[in-house]
Amino acid sequence: MPPNQSPQRRAAGHRGCNRRAPVRSLRSASKGGCPPSLSCCRCNSRALPAVALPCCGAGAWAESLSLGRWAASQKPLVSAPDSSLLRRYRLTLCAFILGLVLSGITAFPLLHELDALVGARGLQDVSSSVALNSLDRWLLTVRDGLRSSYSQHPWLAYGTDWLAFAHLTIAVFCLGPLVDPLRNVWVLRAGVIACILVLPLALICGEIRQIPMGWRLIDCSFGVLGVIPLLYCLHLTKRLSSDQEEA
Repeated sequence: MPPNQSPQRRAAGHRGCNRRAPVRSLRSASKGGCPPSLSCCRCNSRALPAVALPCCGAGAWAESLSLGRWAASQKPLVSAPDSSLLRRYRLTLCAFILGLVLSGITAFPLLHELDALVGARGLQDVSSSVALNSLDRWLLTVRDGLRSSYSQHPWLAYGTDWLAFAHLTIAVFCLGPLVDPLRNVWVLRAGVIACILVLPLALICGEIRQIPMGWRLIDCSFGVLGVIPLLYCLHLTKRLSSDQEEA
């Protein structure tokens, strides 16, 4: 009988066939590693374990029921996760990755960015000593410091280049949980630890480097804002894991 024949026509081909189908026992089938099946010795057609052919007799029917229970008891190795949960997880993680990429890219042209910011505030030719407020004073101080270091010691900018590269590297690591959330959950946990460590780094090292308290708090806010999407992704990961275990 042609393999592409419909199940109705295939079942009809068994009418009148009184021969008993050879059936592999459940024990031998499980040892073989592949699901057992029933076959008709006359027309050589095969059926799933939970389906018995009418021509195979009552014995084969009872055997097929036991094979059907065996097949139903087998737990699938991989279950499809909830699409809505996975979508929310990936959107949140993509937003976090985008923030890392932007932080890394903007760490390269620091002097050009400060010149543009100072120019937007109308402070191109103003010295930091005559600035009217603390914000303008700090912006002009940083700009003048970068100008002096870049002109006399340009190799100092190499350190901020590595800072930018570090942000991009962390973003690359986040691609792992983006593809497989369950196997790469350790990346999210490491990210949470890194966000928490931002606070003591900014408060302690900022004091040593004479960074104003306001700017140190701004640096701390990056750690606080960064840990929120990571914790949310960890929450969704637990839900995805529980859904997979229940499936």
